Amino acid sequence: MQAVFYPQDVFNIKGRGTVMTGILKSGMLAAGMSTVIGNKRAVVQSIEMFSKTATNITAPPEQNVGILLSEITKVELADTVKSHIQLIFTDTKSTVE
Repeated sequence: MQAVFYPQDVFNIKGRGTVMTGILKSGMLAAGMSTVIGNKRAVVQSIEMFSKTATNITAPPEQNVGILLSEITKVELADTVKSHIQLIFTDTKSTVE
C-alpha cells in the first residue's frame, strides 16, 4: 500500500504538531504510514479532508488533504514544500522522489 502526495504548505498547530497540506495524487493514505524526508522519517498521525478527520483516505485524482505528522518539524519540511517534491508514503518503508 502506498500513496503519492504533493505537498503545498506546512504549519504547526499548537498542542497537536506539524501539519502538511497538499494533493493526494493516487493511492491510499492511512494513519501509521510514513515517508523519509532528508534523513528524517515522518509518520502520519491523522488525516483531515474537508474539515473531517479520517483514519485513511483513498484518492480520487487531485484530492486535497491535511496530514498531521509526527517525528518531524515544520523547519525540516520547509525545503520539501518549497521544492514541491513528490512524497511516497508507504506502510513499511518510504522514499522521496
